[in-house]
Amino acid sequence: MSNKIDTLIAEFTANLRQAIAESAAEAFRAVAGGGGGGQPDPLLRKKPGPKPKGAAGIIGLSTPKRKKGQKRSQEEIERQAKAVHGYIKAHAGAKAEQIGAELMLSTSDLSLIIKRLKAQKLIGSKGERRATRYTAKG
Repeated sequence: MSNKIDTLIAEFTANLRQAIAESAAEAFRAVAGGGGGGQPDPLLRKKPGPKPKGAAGIIGLSTPKRKKGQKRSQEEIERQAKAVHGYIKAHAGAKAEQIGAELMLSTSDLSLIIKRLKAQKLIGSKGERRATRYTAKG
């Protein structure tokens, strides 16, 4: 009888662990924006560094080389602003350098987006200069 109970408990804990792991993975994918298309999601890079080859084409956030003085289109800025806002929602307290590294945006491209999101009161900031941390407001 004791052996049967031990077996049932072992099966239950194994199933529970598997369900928890699947639930956590599903929640992570939902926060990270899906994925699962066979290619690694560049938004989930662990540390800053050189961009993976072809990453700009995968998510479309990075801008191709522009001529000196050439501006980004309004659609491009809006698409990048959406991605930045989503990243800040998922990673409260992130610094501009972290956001730029993860979304593969230069800090100069990021500054306009952050200014606009702050003006729209979609994000808040705490700190000064490079120590500024951003959080989503609602």
